[in-house]
Amino acid sequence: MTGDWRAVPATGQDDAGRPLAAAATGGVATFRFYGELNDFLAAPRRQRDSELRGASSATVKHLIETLGVPHTEVELILVNGRPVDFAQRLQAGDRVAVYPAFTTLELGPLPRLRPAPPADPRFVVDAHLGGLARLLRLAGFDTVCDQALDDAGIAQLAADDERIVLSRDRDLLERRAIRHGGYVHAQNPDRQLVEILARFDLAGRLRPFSRCLQCNAPLLAVDKALVLDALPPRVRHTQQEFSRCAVCRRVYWPGSHWQQMRQRLAAAVAAAGRRRRPPALDCAALFSAAARQREIDALQRTMGTEFGLTFVHMDIHDAAEVAAVVACFARAKVNGSAAEGRRFARGVTRNPMLAGQGMAPVAAWAASGVEAPGGKHQRFALIAFNTRNNQVMEDAFGDLRPLFGADAFARIERLTLLHETAHVVVHHAEQSGADAWAAAVAARDAADGQAGAAIRDWAGGPQAAIAHPDLVRLLLGEADALAALQARLRAGEDGLTYDADRVRDAFQAIKARADYRNFQENMADAFMAIVLRQEGVDLTGVVGAARAAGDAEHDSQPGLAAVGALPASSLDGLNLRQSMALAAQLVRRALGLG
Repeated sequence: MTGDWRAVPATGQDDAGRPLAAAATGGVATFRFYGELNDFLAAPRRQRDSELRGASSATVKHLIETLGVPHTEVELILVNGRPVDFAQRLQAGDRVAVYPAFTTLELGPLPRLRPAPPADPRFVVDAHLGGLARLLRLAGFDTVCDQALDDAGIAQLAADDERIVLSRDRDLLERRAIRHGGYVHAQNPDRQLVEILARFDLAGRLRPFSRCLQCNAPLLAVDKALVLDALPPRVRHTQQEFSRCAVCRRVYWPGSHWQQMRQRLAAAVAAAGRRRRPPALDCAALFSAAARQREIDALQRTMGTEFGLTFVHMDIHDAAEVAAVVACFARAKVNGSAAEGRRFARGVTRNPMLAGQGMAPVAAWAASGVEAPGGKHQRFALIAFNTRNNQVMEDAFGDLRPLFGADAFARIERLTLLHETAHVVVHHAEQSGADAWAAAVAARDAADGQAGAAIRDWAGGPQAAIAHPDLVRLLLGEADALAALQARLRAGEDGLTYDADRVRDAFQAIKARADYRNFQENMADAFMAIVLRQEGVDLTGVVGAARAAGDAEHDSQPGLAAVGALPASSLDGLNLRQSMALAAQLVRRALGLG
């Protein structure tokens, strides 16, 4: 090992389990890794600061790799907020932020640690990834996989031919000669292909069936007459188009296996598109009226349908949108009457948490009403935008520029929308439990049925799955109490009473607790982070650090760390409702709520 830097506190071993020499004296530098880089760290160091003590003789590249992260996975290093290269030597007290590769993200003025990958990428794959090599060749990418090449040979070939090294061997990827590389996290070849297509933004560059799967050489079209003797009898009669490897002379044709391979590639491209980081977006177009409507429509299709909510939205500076919400709430008799509905909607436009300069760009309110036709009970999720406040949440979310570049401030509106949506959905889910309790109370005098049935139905459904566990336990306890009371009433006992005020007070007391509010913040941030991770952006580290630096009530780092620890593949295909349920599961576990 070069340099004298050692982990603090000393454990007697480095992260690879190798014995450390006696702890060196000297200053301490603090490292923080973001995104998927945490997957390479020892568990106690993930999603938190790690300290190294020692002399200033080692480069930052060496220190990063000492902690287990190959330099090929690193795109940006900030020392005390200033971009540096791998050769930087650290001083006592330095704070080092290390960010993952942003292959499809425009970093703007921030310097890259290496040139951009070749426009026409070529790969060299270690011998343990033969299945991936065949799939990359099938997709048309020049991919060397040679059993005779050792690590030194792979590194030399990569340097000579400007190839990207793909491996699950960290020691190989740490070799200085390798400029471009990628650690392959997945173990299944098809998932490995999805990972590489997403990592290097290759979905639009496939040239299927243009390379030999066996030897990687180009395939050339060939006349049927020239390969007739090499064809099976059935193929001679059914196929007319052929290609042949320029080196090993293997012959290929579009048979049934060819169709299966094409479907396999199409599935990989689709999956990679879901994982790939989105390209830079135009700030003005991102939050147009049409863009907001798309977001609200997606929420209605998933969260609204599942939880029985009607999503409405307005820009508080758009008179027509405000008037539409005012009219909607009047018709629904929100808070009991048309006048109260109008008052509620107009009050939102003046609410200080949204209306003032320097406040939130988005806020959400829960509302309930009774529609005049048929007296139908209706639950609303009102999403209100203040388009003048898009740049005010940096302190809450941290510095998002390494993730989003010039679009960092523009993305804040969407992050806040997701966060606020989670708050209002949880509120309605818990309120539906209170409504079930009210129905159970009303049923206690019924001649048939079970008084606690409505509560138990709620507790077994999706609403209770995202509610605070203490509220669920409170209401289930009341289901048992009401069932017992009902049984005694049916047995003819007189003078029995039920203290409903006690339950209402207990319900509100839980919601007033600081730990309940912290549960809400963890839920909202975890949901937001899951949605972003599905889109290829891991903000759990930067947002978690910002939250931990604030007050205890808003410290959502536990929930964010739980999201950050998930394999990206586990999030594939989740809709917004499923993402909400997963957020609740992770937060309950992270906070020890059972």
